[in-house]
Amino acid sequence: LFYGEGLQLERWRAHYELIVQNLAALSPAAPRTDALLDELDDALDRLYSIITEITDQRAALTADKNGAAFKDFLIPNYSRLSVLEREVVADAEQLAYLLRTQAEQVKETHNFLIFFLLGMLLVFFLVTYFVFYQRTLLAIAALKRGTERIGRGELTHRISAGRRDEIGDLSRAFNAMAENLCTTTASKKDLEKEVVS
Repeated sequence: LFYGEGLQLERWRAHYELIVQNLAALSPAAPRTDALLDELDDALDRLYSIITEITDQRAALTADKNGAAFKDFLIPNYSRLSVLEREVVADAEQLAYLLRTQAEQVKETHNFLIFFLLGMLLVFFLVTYFVFYQRTLLAIAALKRGTERIGRGELTHRISAGRRDEIGDLSRAFNAMAENLCTTTASKKDLEKEVVS
């Protein structure tokens, strides 16, 4: 770069443009990140101006046969580049640390939300299961009590058949059976009375 290699200069400018584009694409979520991005952008601008100044002055200063003027120009600029390089590296390391920390926080929040939603879904299914389970158990218990009463001979007892599901159908079937038994028993008693008389 310092010795007039045009390909190196073009490569350096391409890398510089890529870094500037990547920095511009970042959207800071914290003031410290925003400040670091500004510092990096400023340092990169200064770096670019130094490189441009060196490459512009190189041709004029290398006309000297022994190159003393170019060396005198290059030494302080090389020191400036070295300081800027350390600045850019330190800012980049801090930015990387902040971005990693933010990414970890986002991941933790994401995991918390997933576990919270899974927990809520589990609670919803458990509550729904127990509500339907209890409702079904109560209906079956009422059906059992009713069939026991009919089984003891209380043929006029009717089971509540207000449900519109299989248990309601079963209750209506038991009520129909009890009605038929009541009719059959009444007919049998009437027949016995006629036979006895």
